[in-house]
Amino acid sequence: MFNKKKRTRILIIKLGAIGDVVMALPLISAINKKYPGVEITWIGGKIVEPILRSVEGINNIITIEDALLFKGTLAEKFSVLTKVWLALFGKRYDLVLIPYRDRRYELLALTTLKKKCRTLNGKDRNSSIIPGRYHAVEYTKLITGYDDFNLNNVTFPKVKLKSDAGINSLLNGKAKYVALAPGGAKNLLNEDSLRNWPIENYKRIAELLLAAGIKVFILGAKSDEWASPYFKNLDLINLIGKTSIPQLMSVLEKVNLLISHDTGILHLGKLFKVPTVALFGPVNPIERVGKNENIDVIWEADSLACAPCYDGKKFANCENNLCMKNISVEIAFDKINNLLNL
Repeated sequence: MFNKKKRTRILIIKLGAIGDVVMALPLISAINKKYPGVEITWIGGKIVEPILRSVEGINNIITIEDALLFKGTLAEKFSVLTKVWLALFGKRYDLVLIPYRDRRYELLALTTLKKKCRTLNGKDRNSSIIPGRYHAVEYTKLITGYDDFNLNNVTFPKVKLKSDAGINSLLNGKAKYVALAPGGAKNLLNEDSLRNWPIENYKRIAELLLAAGIKVFILGAKSDEWASPYFKNLDLINLIGKTSIPQLMSVLEKVNLLISHDTGILHLGKLFKVPTVALFGPVNPIERVGKNENIDVIWEADSLACAPCYDGKKFANCENNLCMKNISVEIAFDKINNLLNL
């Protein structure tokens, strides 16, 4: 009688934010390549659940109330942990991957029966995020547990979206469509407004695009509605706070160009290889953008002694934001003009 080979089972713990989760998604491609027929379970936060459900190759998703885990009372935090522990109790995993520096995330896998657990908690160089390297590569190296030059070109998994009649009706012509993401740069733990490009610059870019006959969308979450008044007199399509994440992804799948600073929307565009103009300042763009991605980076901060100022946890105490202000509308539109062949 033949012994049936047991299916490899892998658990990934990555809750959010959107950009971080997207940069961790190449783990799925790398795992499926190394372990054909693998069963993958992903523990994610509520906000990224729709993204995870659209990704091919994830077998099971455990969604947790990350808002309560991060900002709830002690009782609420313990309640979230208890639910995860019960969901994982006694389950066997060949490998648990936790792409975090903070060791507290290891508590989520406390009740599992695991053969190996790999994290980025910094105990040695193979379990550390090396400064100046793309985070997607650093996350993906957890598969091997060591540096591997083959990881230079990470691959994002396929994404399947349900057709959305409303979005299709907005992008059904032969015009060129450009999306702007003027908000963002915040998550449950931090509001990182230093990453934002001045809103007046986004407005001017929108005016120039509209004058060139381009259909313009502005995108963002409900928390970005502060930006809407700046565009109220322009003949564009304002979707800020009006789309679900799947609808937002449907827009990104169809537009000809995305213009964004370092936000979750910038990273979501990677899943569809959207041509993108990415505006960076306090964060080293090498850590956020891969070499094989369809993204043109503008970084005018290399002449500033204070940039980049993000150390992986916090930004500098800065009130000037010169690194982003140095990116003029003219610099950005010249890049946009070349990409759209206006």
